[in-house]
Amino acid sequence: MKKYFKIGLLLCLLLVLFLSFKSLEQYILYSQFEMKMSSKREITKVNYIFYNSHCPYCKAGKREIFKRIGISEIPSYLIDTNSSIGKKMVKKYHIRYAPTFVKVRNKNVTSFLYAFDKNNKIVIDIEKISKAFSK
Repeated sequence: MKKYFKIGLLLCLLLVLFLSFKSLEQYILYSQFEMKMSSKREITKVNYIFYNSHCPYCKAGKREIFKRIGISEIPSYLIDTNSSIGKKMVKKYHIRYAPTFVKVRNKNVTSFLYAFDKNNKIVIDIEKISKAFSK
């Protein structure tokens, strides 16, 4: 009986540790976002890439998004639609589906789905993604 109690306790501790790391990750992303937003000069070019960890479309577009983020000079932020900041951003930009790309240029805001369903297959819109990461 003590053995099961120890195993259960260990699993609970691991779960708490895992959740605290996820919380820390969101805090760091939020802090970086807030620092950029509170800087004296207004951000004129930024990309917000919305995703959900359970979304198959988001997972399909992940590789292309990360590839472009790595080479782009435009600041880009991945926004988890389930996080607290993500929920605020979803309302602000009127996001309906998780795999949404929001491109902000000066006061012009455009959005599109970076992954969608076509003939029962997931399609990644590489052309729109590459244009969004260009100046």
